Amino acid sequence: MQQLVLVLLMMVLPLSAGGQDRPIAPLLTLDEALARAFAHNRDIQNAGLDVARASDGVAAIKALRLPQLNVGVYESYHFTNEDFTFEEGSLGSFGPIEVPPTTTKISSTNDFTTLVTASVALPLSQQYRLGLGVDQKEVVEGQANEQLRSTRQRIAKNVKDLYYSILRTEASLGATEASIAYRTALAGLVSRNLQQQRALNSDLLSVRTELARAEQRAMAERDSLASQREEMNILIGREIETPFRVSPMPNPALLEVNQLGAEVEALAQRPMVKAAKLKVKQAELEVRIKKAEYIPDVSMEVRYTSPFGSEFVPTNIGTVGLFASWDIWDWGKRSHEVSAKNLELRKARNDVREAQDQVRLDVNKKIRSLRQAEASVPVALLEEETALEKLRVVENKYEQQSALIEDVLEAEADVAKAKRDVEDAKLGVWTSWSDLHKAMGEE
Repeated sequence: MQQLVLVLLMMVLPLSAGGQDRPIAPLLTLDEALARAFAHNRDIQNAGLDVARASDGVAAIKALRLPQLNVGVYESYHFTNEDFTFEEGSLGSFGPIEVPPTTTKISSTNDFTTLVTASVALPLSQQYRLGLGVDQKEVVEGQANEQLRSTRQRIAKNVKDLYYSILRTEASLGATEASIAYRTALAGLVSRNLQQQRALNSDLLSVRTELARAEQRAMAERDSLASQREEMNILIGREIETPFRVSPMPNPALLEVNQLGAEVEALAQRPMVKAAKLKVKQAELEVRIKKAEYIPDVSMEVRYTSPFGSEFVPTNIGTVGLFASWDIWDWGKRSHEVSAKNLELRKARNDVREAQDQVRLDVNKKIRSLRQAEASVPVALLEEETALEKLRVVENKYEQQSALIEDVLEAEADVAKAKRDVEDAKLGVWTSWSDLHKAMGEE
């Protein structure tokens, strides 16, 4: 049983899967994974593009507040005779002289005429409505920024969860490999006992069966680990086959969480609360924009016109003036639209209160989950210690032929499970902290 005792001691030590990768695979810390994800993750990049697009929308509507320059060219061909007849004196008289002195007829020729116009128009009364439009586009830009923050938080949470999952799988694989080593040594012991007629052939078959089952589990865990590493590479925006190893997390420390402070921080930082408030602002602007439609449209315009190819019309015509239009009667259309926008505003304000309540509920749930996760660690450690002691006792009984090989295998399986539970409990605390940070609006 000395060989089994040595293997048992190995099982007590923390094992890490993929040890053969450590000399060649570069270390990827959690902080490095997060930094790479923020810089290269495609979802974050797309959210950043949405922010840039919203910023361009703000700049575009601001340009409408400036004078608008328009240049037009109209080229035409006269295919009809356009004759102008001026009766005697139709243009007035200067003393005894009539203008024209006789009836005069001016005939046009079939030719091309070019009309060039240039105008500069400055919106006046529309400035108020355009200003509201700018504010509205800035709200859209703010919503895009909150969506970017939400995406960053989601990706950060996914990176952390996947990183912890890799550590869990490695810990489980380490326990499985220790179990393989133990069952291999146990198979050798039972084989020798069989030769000495101190064990049954069924005992050896039972050990070999459990050994094969452990080897099958190790293969499945290695495959799962490979898939998780590929997922991580995609998540942080690099080639899928890039090798790496993860850094074990330290034992979690018990830290006191101020529930009220966590709620306040979450209400100030959570994107969903900020997005709900932005919807309220957007609804308020929509009400004001609808009311602004009652204001007449007044613009100042400077226009220059120059016809070419016509000898009768002046070749340079310049004007300056005001243009106004007003929809006087709309049969109540605008008032109903304003009423509908006010109802949307009330709904948006209700959504803010709902979002705030949901955030507080989420934070409180995450705090309770964290406390439960922290409480599970000492329980898992005690269960591991108990399982190891039971295995030692069963081994001694088997050596004295007062226990069955099935008892040894069951006790060893309990040790492997207890080791996995310890790692799960520790990583569960880190996962709960990650959940709480996300609930508080942190990355």
